[in-house]
Amino acid sequence: MFELIGAAALIMAGWGIADFLNGVLSKNSGPYYTNFWGSVFIFLITLPVYLVFFYPKTISPGYWPTIAAYSLLVVGSFWSFLKALQAGKVSLIVPICSAYGILSMMLSMLFLRETLQPNQIAGIIISTAGLILVTINFAEIRRLKVNTEVAGLKYAILTFILWGIIFTFAAKIVKDTDWFTPFFFASFITIPVAFALMLLKERRIRLPDRHILPTYLLAAITGQGAFLVYAASLGKFPSALLAPISAGYPALTVILAHYFLKERITMLQYFGTGLIIAGLIVAAA
Repeated sequence: MFELIGAAALIMAGWGIADFLNGVLSKNSGPYYTNFWGSVFIFLITLPVYLVFFYPKTISPGYWPTIAAYSLLVVGSFWSFLKALQAGKVSLIVPICSAYGILSMMLSMLFLRETLQPNQIAGIIISTAGLILVTINFAEIRRLKVNTEVAGLKYAILTFILWGIIFTFAAKIVKDTDWFTPFFFASFITIPVAFALMLLKERRIRLPDRHILPTYLLAAITGQGAFLVYAASLGKFPSALLAPISAGYPALTVILAHYFLKERITMLQYFGTGLIIAGLIVAAA
């Protein structure tokens, strides 16, 4: 019980902070530069861990196409996520993207043949209800016209689909190899892909401003750290449980967006945060 709660808490805290920071970076530097420099920082913080604890472990040559395909999905999803954050409000975009947990649960049960216990299903339902309350800001919806599209919505939907596939893919990779080595090499592959995408769209290279370097570093540490906790946890818990439970991290992102970006938050969203925590406890019981 405590292992699941501890892992989920670390994952939600890491991704909640990282998504808030990436929202700030995307609005400051744009999605293409943030995608590239974010990938660089993720690799740089992962490299020492590999050299100290995993070197010279590698992956078989026949598995490289799988890692390359995974890396392309990661770059594409991070780009679409940053585009959504650039266009829309963090407190609306992040919860929409986090719907990946339900998609990943269904894909894991369908393709990885994973099963869930009744209490785990109940916990997922409670957390999902909380996520819906966190996602929906009725005050914002009332101000929208019927034919008004939420800014960044199409990119947010693309992100949650890609993340649903990616987290199912990650579970398969962990089952085939281990929880760290393939993702280290994937973090390296993402750099040239993100670099090519940046040159294609921006047609120039720009170093990040010195004053936002700590933001890049903190976003990389919290985001990649949370993902590695997630990957390590896949050895103990099924992806069909871990993905939807860990997807409750928008509760923290929404609260951070409220206090630092001055985005409005409602009492229903606070109540939804409580349901997410309650669902985690029920699932772990």
